[in-house]
Amino acid sequence: MRRDRSVALGLGLLVILSGCVATTVGGGLSATVGTYSYFARTLEVVYGMSLHNVWPKALAAVESLNLQIDRQQIDGLGGNIEARRADSTRIQVALKPSGDHSTSIRVRVGEWGDREQSERIQRTIRQHLGI
Repeated sequence: MRRDRSVALGLGLLVILSGCVATTVGGGLSATVGTYSYFARTLEVVYGMSLHNVWPKALAAVESLNLQIDRQQIDGLGGNIEARRADSTRIQVALKPSGDHSTSIRVRVGEWGDREQSERIQRTIRQHLGI
């Protein structure tokens, strides 16, 4: 009995401490694997395109969702978009090159994160990228 409790406790801690889960973002042929971090409360998806090609599409996607863009910044190391919803919920979109021909995009919605809304933003970005 004591051993069973120890095993259950160990497995529970493993799940809690892992902090990330792979998730399928999208569907059909354009399905992309993303990682939702329960620790950072971000949804990260890697796209097989350069930062130079992804940046304008990500910016257009955020604008198409009628979000108020407070700040946008890009340089050779990546880019950030800070926006707000009408209810003042903060949105953070961080782009980072992950190789010569791929870009990682992390989305965080609100202080505590909102996985569903993060997936919606990533889906809109995919639509603007044509995938």
